Amino acid sequence: MRGLAVGGGLLALVIGVAIIGYLAFGSKSPGGGSTPGIVETSLQARTYAGAEVALAQVRSRIQQHQAMNGRYPAALDELTKSAPLPALPAGMAYAYDPATGAVEAR
Repeated sequence: MRGLAVGGGLLALVIGVAIIGYLAFGSKSPGGGSTPGIVETSLQARTYAGAEVALAQVRSRIQQHQAMNGRYPAALDELTKSAPLPALPAGMAYAYDPATGAVEAR
């Protein structure tokens, strides 16, 4: 009887570890798709938040430039005379449209 209880407890432990692993790290499906886990989703959220903070700062500087000069900067380099642009997360770059003053991270 005791062996059955130990075996059942061990099975519950193995299932619990498998569930935690799935939630934390996601899964790969046979068709090549994947389900992101908590760790991956958390990293994506942090990257997105970092980009949004940097973009908000750059957008503010673009609006200040437009208010002071009556036009949007021709290039983002015009905004770097007093201070560099905020750094974007690795692998991202600014995309700027001088006609509209719109900027985004790609």
